[in-house]
Amino acid sequence: MTETTGICAAILAAGQSKRFGDQDKLAAKLNGKMLGLHAAETVASLGLSKVAVVVSPAQSPCIASWSALGFDIIVNNEAAQGMGSSVAHAAQFASKCNADGLLVCLADMPFISAPLLDRLTGAFEENRRKGAFAASNEDVSLPPAIFGAEKFPELALLSGAQGARQLLSTATAIPATSREIADIDHVTELDRWNDHRNHP
Repeated sequence: MTETTGICAAILAAGQSKRFGDQDKLAAKLNGKMLGLHAAETVASLGLSKVAVVVSPAQSPCIASWSALGFDIIVNNEAAQGMGSSVAHAAQFASKCNADGLLVCLADMPFISAPLLDRLTGAFEENRRKGAFAASNEDVSLPPAIFGAEKFPELALLSGAQGARQLLSTATAIPATSREIADIDHVTELDRWNDHRNHP
């Protein structure tokens, strides 16, 4: 029997960011650092053996920094079809790594914390590395989430905008604060978080 490699992680960064305007959302500065690097640095701090970022064919300004942090870069040529295709690429990556768990995070969620990711991976370990576990706040489950290897075939077939929504809806909820699961879709949201730093 082939030995598994534990948990791997994938950050989804192939979104079209249409609500953000003309500029590259992930290259916009949050607290003086590109938005796309915040979650990546938190994931990198976990010390997982295999990590990747799923990107669109457009070259992101974050790629060099992601690579320097140790992330493989996976190009999703179907990115315009929706997040489901990026989840599928992440699951295919996890399968190739022979991982027994896949941690999925979103690049535009800059405040995911190491303690939250530890709670997710801890729940996964306690359940013998099976099932699905997702961050939850006010009864809504969403990434970051971790999926056991038995979910990879289903994830690898996803497409379109639905992503892993159905799987997330049945995942075991792991409590998260509203800040930890905040995402940034609009320039005004980015401005508000930058202002919050300057005026707590």
